[in-house]
Amino acid sequence: ETPTTDLTIIGFLLENPDLVDMNDLGNHIENNIYETVDVDVIAISTWNPSAQSFTSFGYPSASPFALTLKQPYRVAIDIAGDYNPYGSVIWAQVGKLPEITQEDYSLFETATTDYVWILQPLELSGLTTSAQLANQIETDTDNNVNVLAVSNWNGIAQSWTTGSINTRFGYPYRITVDILGTEPEYYWP
Repeated sequence: ETPTTDLTIIGFLLENPDLVDMNDLGNHIENNIYETVDVDVIAISTWNPSAQSFTSFGYPSASPFALTLKQPYRVAIDIAGDYNPYGSVIWAQVGKLPEITQEDYSLFETATTDYVWILQPLELSGLTTSAQLANQIETDTDNNVNVLAVSNWNGIAQSWTTGSINTRFGYPYRITVDILGTEPEYYWP
């Protein structure tokens, strides 16, 4: 929670049959906070790649969108009590590790910002820097993609940190890509 937008970027990376749509995710977040404090989910957003922006849905939603495994979501929350000006809680996500698969993420360019959202795969735990992650993405797409930037969400500042950052498996990252090959879209990993 911050004095402004209270946004957090989370990764949905474990299989859980109880988490099917955004309402399930909101319920799970509210009911699985590590601290003994109440948290209210206000909205959940999904990335719209063609618009290069998040699409937000109030929680709970009468028409909840379906969750997709291995995807990041933006969550707006309110923490009960005196969390002025800042506060944080830990959400405990449980479930089964998903099967290691290929082509989880579409890498493509748009007419504007070329952002793509990824989660660093659990099997790539050896990657610890943005440079290593960028190199792995470029190499694993047959060198048909240049990664121009890797960014992560700074919850306190409510903004992006871009450049040389430490990375962790399972965390969401915004990458900026330049397609070098002839296909309009490539897949990673």
